[in-house]
Amino acid sequence: MSLIIKKMETDEEIRGKAYVHWQAWQETYPGMMPQAVLDARTLERFLEQSYRWPDNLLVAKDGEKVIGFAGYGESREIPDCGEIFALYLLAEYQGKGIGSRLLKAALEQLAEYPKICLWVLKENRKAIRFYEKHDFQPDGMEKFSEPVLALGIRMVRKTAIALRPYRDEDYEALCDFLIELNKEDRSHINWNWARLEWMIEHPEFDKSLEGSIGLWRAGSRIVGAAIYDMYFGEAFCGALPEYGDLYPKILDYAWRELRDENGLGIAVCDENGAEINALKAAGFVPADQTETVMTAALNRPFDAPLPEGYSLKEVDPVRDTEALQWLFWQGFDHGEDREEFEKEEKTVSGIRPHFRSDLSLAAVGPDGELAALAGLWFREETDYAYVEPVCTVPAHRGRGLAKALLYEAMKRARALGAKKAYVISEMDFYGKLGFRKEYHYRFYWRTESDA
Repeated sequence: MSLIIKKMETDEEIRGKAYVHWQAWQETYPGMMPQAVLDARTLERFLEQSYRWPDNLLVAKDGEKVIGFAGYGESREIPDCGEIFALYLLAEYQGKGIGSRLLKAALEQLAEYPKICLWVLKENRKAIRFYEKHDFQPDGMEKFSEPVLALGIRMVRKTAIALRPYRDEDYEALCDFLIELNKEDRSHINWNWARLEWMIEHPEFDKSLEGSIGLWRAGSRIVGAAIYDMYFGEAFCGALPEYGDLYPKILDYAWRELRDENGLGIAVCDENGAEINALKAAGFVPADQTETVMTAALNRPFDAPLPEGYSLKEVDPVRDTEALQWLFWQGFDHGEDREEFEKEEKTVSGIRPHFRSDLSLAAVGPDGELAALAGLWFREETDYAYVEPVCTVPAHRGRGLAKALLYEAMKRARALGAKKAYVISEMDFYGKLGFRKEYHYRFYWRTESDA
C-alpha cells in the first residue's frame, strides 16, 4: 500500500471522496439509524455534497484510490474551538492505523484552536472508543438529529499544552498573546504588545537571554508566558483566562529561570486576586515598589501647537539613530556634555515590525537638533494606543513641546481607530494632559532567603 494524505483538489479526488462517504455509511450505520435514511443517502447525493463543499477536506489515498477523508473547520457551536465534521475510512482499510493518521493530519490543520470538538452517534461504540484513544471525551452534550433520526453525543479534546523556550520566529505569536490577554480584561495592560516591541529592540535589552523566555502553547497558539523585563530579576507572568490554572506553573518557571542574585520581582494588578494568592503561595511577598497605568480617552479635542521656531518631524529609530540617542541622553538626564555622550558605546536599535513613524513625533529646535519626542504605538487589532517614550531636552523644557507632540500623536492615533491611550506613569505631567489613574500594580518579590 502506498498511502498519502493530502488536501482534496482534483475532480477524481472529489468523486472518490463522495464514494467513500456513501460506502462508509452503508458499512457503518445499519442498525444505528433507520434503513429508510440510509436508502435516501444515495451516491448521487453524496457526490453533489462533495462538489458543493470542497474546502477544508483531507483525503487518504492508496495510490490513486481515495480510501478515506476528513472534514474540519471552526466549530459552529463552541467559541474559539475547531471541529472535526467528518472522518470516514473504507472498512477494508480499518485497523491499519490509517484513521489515526488521517485524524492527526486534520488536528494539525486546527492547531490554532485550544480545543477540538466532534459529534458521533451515541450507538457508534467503535467510533467513540477510537476518539477516546485520541483524547476526546464526551462533554455531556447530546442532540437528536432529525435528518438521520438518531441521537448524537459531542466529544471534546483539549489541545495539549507544551512549554518551550522563546525563539525569534515566536515574536508575532507572542504579540498576539499579549493582545488577546488584554482584549477583555485590561488589568495586564502594563504588559502589552507595544511594551514588548519597545523593549525587545531596546539597546539595553539583553538578547542573549531570550531563550529563557518561557512560552506555553496549545498547538500554534501561545496561552501563557514568562518574560523577563530587560534583564533577569524582574518578570511578567501571564496566562489567558481559560488557562488560569497554568499560572502557578508559570511562576515556578520564572523563579527557576528568570531570577538574578537579588531574587525575582513580579508586578501584579491589585485587582487580580487569584494571581496575588498564587504569588503568596509560591513564596512571594508584597514590596513597596509599585507602578501605575494611566489612561486618557481620545474623544476630545487635542489642540496644542508647537511654539514658534520649532517644527514637527516624524522620526525612526533606525534611520535617525544618532540624533535620537543624543536626544534620549539629554532628555533622560544623563547630561548635556556631547563629548561624554560620544564616549558611550552606541547600539543601533533593531527594526520593530509594527513601529509607525507617523506616531513617533519629534520637535526640531531652532538649532536644527531634536528637542523633544513623543512616541505612540498602535495596531488596528486593538482599540488603544500606548505611550512610550516621552522626553524633552532640559534646555527646551517648559515650552509645551511634549504636550504639543503627544496631543498630535494622540489625534493621529484616534484617526487610526484608537479610543484611548495608556501610559505607565503617575507623573503630574500626564494628569494635566487629561490622563487618569486606572490600574495600580504592586511588585511581589521572592529572594533566595525566602526559598
